[in-house]
Amino acid sequence: MANQLPPTMKSSENSIGSTSDTSNTASIFGRIQQVKEAIEAIDNSTLDLNDLLEKWGSLSATDIYDKVKDLSTDIAAINSVSNVENITNNNITQNTDLSELMNQVLAMKALLSTNRTLLETVVSKPIITSWLEEGSIIFKSLITNPSKTSTQTVPYLYYFPSEVKQENIIKKSPELEIKFDATKSVYYASADITLKPGGTIILEVQVEDIWTIPQEKIDSLKKQADELFAPLKNTSYFAQGTTLHSNILASLDKITILQKQAKLPEDKIIGYYETKIELDSVNRNLESLKTIVSPASSGEFRPYRFGVLL
Repeated sequence: MANQLPPTMKSSENSIGSTSDTSNTASIFGRIQQVKEAIEAIDNSTLDLNDLLEKWGSLSATDIYDKVKDLSTDIAAINSVSNVENITNNNITQNTDLSELMNQVLAMKALLSTNRTLLETVVSKPIITSWLEEGSIIFKSLITNPSKTSTQTVPYLYYFPSEVKQENIIKKSPELEIKFDATKSVYYASADITLKPGGTIILEVQVEDIWTIPQEKIDSLKKQADELFAPLKNTSYFAQGTTLHSNILASLDKITILQKQAKLPEDKIIGYYETKIELDSVNRNLESLKTIVSPASSGEFRPYRFGVLL
């Protein structure tokens, strides 16, 4: 039978399969379809998480609870990373704090990202996925060993934003050391993490929220500006004082708006650099107000009324 394939070739053909194979077929094409469906499921869940975060401020606590519970169940079903039950935990209740629910959503996004990397690339080295959570600000990293046979050690290194100092660190994972990089002038966390085949670890460093300007400080600066401006009315310094006072209030209002718009922890850090520009402007204008109030308080000014020096 000249046209009959040898048994070894038949086996090879069966293992390769065809483009019509479904994800349940034990063939290469079946495996490809399985990966495609898994990636699609990951992408859909990621979109759902992003949509939830986008609508977070407009949803009721009950709606958020229901969505997080449903999503955690869906993600647990498609997850292939071990030892992450605390991330896919759906044992939440309607009394669970909203910040805790937010953190679970952020962690699930990171977990989906890790799963996608595992599916998309042929990797043998450990995968590191990092994200931020609330309370005050928590820097987290998930490290997983994709190898099914080899124990691996990964050198972990995480640089903090330049504002973070040693005294700002509230707590950290015991595996981590906090060090200072004199060249970059920043602190960082480091460790050599050894993972067994398929092993996973989550590392974290909790830092004070030094990227949010407290409302008490904003109110205090506004009060200070009002008190400095008040004595300038009906004086020759009134026009200059009005400009400075208005600029201060505008900057403080902008700081408040920017901070309200920062829904996620990384938004706080990114937005901080803009709010700091406004805060620096407030401080400069306050100093300018003090400069013109000084001669006013010592009598070194002429009364000013209805646009006319008296």
